[in-house]
Amino acid sequence: MYQGLRTPPIFWPLIRSMEATAYAYAGRPAEARERIEEAINVAGHAAPMSAEYHLGKGDVVLMARDPEPETAEAAYRLAFELASGEGARMVQLRAATRLYRLARERGEAAEDRRAELQALYDGFTEGFATADLKEAAELLASAG
Repeated sequence: MYQGLRTPPIFWPLIRSMEATAYAYAGRPAEARERIEEAINVAGHAAPMSAEYHLGKGDVVLMARDPEPETAEAAYRLAFELASGEGARMVQLRAATRLYRLARERGEAAEDRRAELQALYDGFTEGFATADLKEAAELLASAG
């Protein structure tokens, strides 16, 4: 209904992002990528939730038959920076977690990424039962 409008409603990027997630879970990463790219293009970098959309893009490009780790890393880095500017610490933590995991999976020396994740994790004083903080703690613990 909104697709043909010249100025889509403010929630159009969120709708496209949710569609991207659904396509990703359905094993259709090409369609997921189309939707998340549209969400990013419509929202721009200054919109609320832009960091979330870039996290989604990174996830989607890694799900493809031919994953693009460099593209995912760039998306996660941009999500990290946008979240930092917004003071969205949980989104920033999720981006740092993905960046650190990606570096380890690629066999890169990831000490800078680990330190970045550890500093973010150490800044939290509550919420340790949430999935994001548990994931970060497990990843940090596995690093030894």
